[in-house]
Amino acid sequence: MAKFKNIIGTGFPKYVTDQLEARKKLVSKTTRDSKDLLWLSNRTGWFRMTSGALIEDKFKKNPDGTPALTDDLARNNILQGGLASRREGFSGVKSSYIKGPLGFKPMPGITSLSVGTGGRWQTLLQGEVEFIAYDLNQLGILSNLYMSLGVHVFIEWGHKPYIKNNVVNTSEDINPVNFFNFTKSSDGVIDLQRKVNSVKEKLEGNYEALIGRVYNFDYNANPDGSYTCKIKVMGAGAMADSLRGLSLKTGGDTDSSDSESPNKNISDLGNALISIKNSLLDLVTPRARRKGSQDGELKSLGRKAEDFTNKGSKYFGAEKSYGETLNNIYSKCNYKGPVFNGDVIHKNDFQKLGNAHQFISNANKDGLSNLDNSFYTGYVSSLTYEYHSWYKFKSPDKTAYITLGHLFCLVQHLGIFADTEGTPTPAVFLDYHPDNTLVRTGILEASIDPSVCLIPFATAPTVGIDSGNNNNTSTTNFLYPLETRKTTKYNFQKGSSIPNEKRYFPNNDNVSSSILKNFSGGVPFGSGKLFNVLVSIDFAYNTLVSLQESNENKDVALREYLQKILNGVNIALGKNNNFKIVSDECGLVLRVIDENHIPTRTEDIEYMTIPPFGTESIAYDYSYSSKISKNLASQIVIASQAQSDDIKDFPEDVLSYFKLNGGVSDRFTGKIKPPVVKPTTPTSATESELRSLQNLYDQLYKNYSIPYSAEAANKGVNQSLVNLYASLQQEFKNKKCISVGSKNSFQAGVLIPLEMSITIDGMSGILPYNAFLLPNNRLPERYKDRVAFIVFSINHSFDNNQWKTTLRGQTIIRPDTPT
Repeated sequence: MAKFKNIIGTGFPKYVTDQLEARKKLVSKTTRDSKDLLWLSNRTGWFRMTSGALIEDKFKKNPDGTPALTDDLARNNILQGGLASRREGFSGVKSSYIKGPLGFKPMPGITSLSVGTGGRWQTLLQGEVEFIAYDLNQLGILSNLYMSLGVHVFIEWGHKPYIKNNVVNTSEDINPVNFFNFTKSSDGVIDLQRKVNSVKEKLEGNYEALIGRVYNFDYNANPDGSYTCKIKVMGAGAMADSLRGLSLKTGGDTDSSDSESPNKNISDLGNALISIKNSLLDLVTPRARRKGSQDGELKSLGRKAEDFTNKGSKYFGAEKSYGETLNNIYSKCNYKGPVFNGDVIHKNDFQKLGNAHQFISNANKDGLSNLDNSFYTGYVSSLTYEYHSWYKFKSPDKTAYITLGHLFCLVQHLGIFADTEGTPTPAVFLDYHPDNTLVRTGILEASIDPSVCLIPFATAPTVGIDSGNNNNTSTTNFLYPLETRKTTKYNFQKGSSIPNEKRYFPNNDNVSSSILKNFSGGVPFGSGKLFNVLVSIDFAYNTLVSLQESNENKDVALREYLQKILNGVNIALGKNNNFKIVSDECGLVLRVIDENHIPTRTEDIEYMTIPPFGTESIAYDYSYSSKISKNLASQIVIASQAQSDDIKDFPEDVLSYFKLNGGVSDRFTGKIKPPVVKPTTPTSATESELRSLQNLYDQLYKNYSIPYSAEAANKGVNQSLVNLYASLQQEFKNKKCISVGSKNSFQAGVLIPLEMSITIDGMSGILPYNAFLLPNNRLPERYKDRVAFIVFSINHSFDNNQWKTTLRGQTIIRPDTPT
């Protein structure tokens, strides 16, 4: 599998592929032994459910005299088709019947189970269990154990017999995990999930389990005196939508400023952000310069606060180092954060690895390096914008930055509730390891809005598009027909404008910080490490304020805040991404996915082919269909009906839909072109076009080559510039992805998507955003060798005592075959 874990479209885990290949091999056998026949004709699914409820025992007392909590009732009422375990003598006889108020009744048991991915983006495991209680005594017990809201339940299921190591196993049972070995005193749910994942891999996907909380239930009384019960269970990630701790102000003041501004008290997170910015300004800007002069010595992205023990200038009322400021913040948290004393010291392995989801769920470091000081470093730029009410002196407000990963770390410790009994554990983890989160980058790697974020400007203006420098696009090519090396000003440029020829953008060699160089270093071309982006502290703070002020209850949801931060970063970088906050496979960790980023040829991706027909077919059912959204459909209709005298009213992207037809043209409409011919030379460009491009050039220049000037930048960027930047990014992306199919020439990425559903024998280990192939003989001609099917929904069900898994997804364009 790929090293980077959040890229969509990667192949199945190896043990999943091995199991499916073994099944394909078995069903295609022409000579079968008794074990093969047993697997083919007599597979049976099994399931069981265990309660995490602790019940007061009136016969047992704590040292203080209060009733002790015990799990005896849960241990003796594990639900399967009946009860897997019962207290000795509970029924009066050792049988499948229990004596109750109406005489002997069958023991309670599960009647149906379905588990699937759900939640906002179909990545959260959730289940629905139906079971039956035969009298009021049984109903009372099961109500306490399985119908108590918020109480954990542990659901397991699997096959018998099953294939392991290419052999049908008929004698060895799959032993359920002992749920009662895991308690609060250890890492509890984390260790349990790790055990589940190890069993899944050991048994090659023939075992699966869900650890979740009961969030809804109902039961109905039946005429025969029994009760039909149903519960709904949600994985741990469900808490992400309900966590609203970001707006809390419970801790002490971590800000050393003597400011009395009420903004300091917005929340613990807001207070920490202000404190960090004040500390950074105190470190890098001498006090004398605070009173008016500009710090022209600072480079384009500022100076690294490398020494965490270096004292500030007492400007904000106390002489504190940057490290002391961070220590003051993290020490006040229930879930203690890292300690800064020269070198960073992490409290646990989770923090060392930025809560990497594969480590939390599998205890597998997978080559990930520990986070060091550079991850927590702050930056200050000489770029200034507007005055801010926080500051005692009304000098222009300098921009200060921390990595986006550090912001997520602050949210982890200041905005997520923690269970402090035993080993302190947060309700949910945020994965912020830079190597774990790759995103798609623009053709021009630059931020247009420094009041939101900055990344290094990776290309010098003289680098050509075909110069061999990773095919990077220079500013010259990107802004054509603007003359970026023009020796004189344009006629429309006034005042102190500098000729473009005298301006030089810095490249990565001019950036002193190694963490910035690593934004796109060591990763496949066209990728960047999201959590190494520098996010403006003001943007992080103001986003929190705006969400709090827009909510009547003045509270802010975790997912809402993080998603808004990510949306702002996306816009500033040219709208190249589609970020989503999703749960990992075990529901314990939230991570960021960029749905616009798929593997490239530099990554070793091996796709599993699932044949729906033929001797190797392992599918019970499958179907796919073309899907055109309502908006896309209406645009195609409009474009196809447009005639030569009115097509000027339609935008170019609508008129390009004839490309979807794969070379088919129309009798009455020829090649459709936009109403305005794009300039082919600088002299053919209109003044309006050049003005727009020059404004974009000026904005980028100001962001990355800040002159020694008292001129303040605008906070935020004109929307027209944002749209222009985004459209140019997309235009160059389209130029780069022209490819030729096996028989027809067409543009990559313009196929009408197919939505797919396929049902196979029960299989664990398949994750949302994994991808697989269908054989070419089951695909239309233009899709052959060009598409993979990405999984966005996984559903497990039991039908006639057989465990089946249904995968739903849609097409993505396959990356080039690895060389």
